[in-house]
Amino acid sequence: MRVWVDLTNSPHALFFAPIARAIAARGDEVLVTARHFAYTVELAEKLFDAPLAIGSGARQSLAGKVGSLGARVRELRPVIRRFAPDVAVAHGSYDQPITARLLGIPQLTMVDYEYHPGTHLLFRLATRLLLPEAFSRDLVNSHGGRGKTWRYRGLKEEVYLTGFRPSEAERTDLGIADRQGPVVTLRPPAVGAMYHRQENPLWPTLINHLQQQTDVLTFVLPRHPSHVPQVKELCEAPNVHVLEHTVDGPALVWWSDALISAGGTMNREAVALGTPVWSMFSGRLGSVDRALIAAGRLRRLTSASDVSELVFTRRKRPDVPEFPNDVLGQVLRAIDRTALIGRRRHRPGGAR
Repeated sequence: MRVWVDLTNSPHALFFAPIARAIAARGDEVLVTARHFAYTVELAEKLFDAPLAIGSGARQSLAGKVGSLGARVRELRPVIRRFAPDVAVAHGSYDQPITARLLGIPQLTMVDYEYHPGTHLLFRLATRLLLPEAFSRDLVNSHGGRGKTWRYRGLKEEVYLTGFRPSEAERTDLGIADRQGPVVTLRPPAVGAMYHRQENPLWPTLINHLQQQTDVLTFVLPRHPSHVPQVKELCEAPNVHVLEHTVDGPALVWWSDALISAGGTMNREAVALGTPVWSMFSGRLGSVDRALIAAGRLRRLTSASDVSELVFTRRKRPDVPEFPNDVLGQVLRAIDRTALIGRRRHRPGGAR
């Protein structure tokens, strides 16, 4: 079987690396394509054998995003036609479902945030959907997912965290081997993302609060290389360090005593790894985050008073984290089931 994996954002590289390894280990062939956006290509080149960097993503205007999507689809089509995959799989990629639809390839889409403006289109383009259990059935049906949706238990981040084994060498790499006080990791808002287009008013308040906590070392992890200068301009205190290059995200989360993030992926990594985590996401809260908050596994910052009450201490860690769900196995089964759809279409008398 031939499988096409498309990466359009940095977290996708981590997510699909163990999936691609598992597919290759059973003798199937995998083609990985990566979009020039944030650290996607850089991570893909570290985690996959011979990924193809194709196209780029505009980060701001809607017109720019649509234009770059169309251009990338045109670049992808001849490459994918030559590879002739039996199935395509992506997480939140618009480029792949469009290309797969044009080429008649069964396509499996995964998403874990349902309020992106383009979810209607994504759900309708996909051949099959693999979604978290927390997603509302009514929303899935109204967005075009009726009759083609499968559910998975757990968090998608467990796919790659299951193999995570902490190492003291990681603390040395981060420069905190002898650190006695708390370490906090801060992830800025996803300004410019389609699902989070407004400025986050708590961001400068939080930076100011952390700079005043002189016993706390804060790592700030910008979302894009172009954000580094403006973040460094805001973070002037010696106890706040702006990370200018890619780092091992799960290791950073594991060795942190707390995480504060305005996004989603690192929040869920922290939940899975047992690191105390606060969300400062100011967009519409998704069902996965709502479920985690209801379960007491994620907390939310909604006001300046919430920020002022933040106090950080060293946390106790187990020797290794535990993951109760075989999310990787669930994803692999969904890929195989989606590939079967294409085989049935090409059988004599099969649906066309």
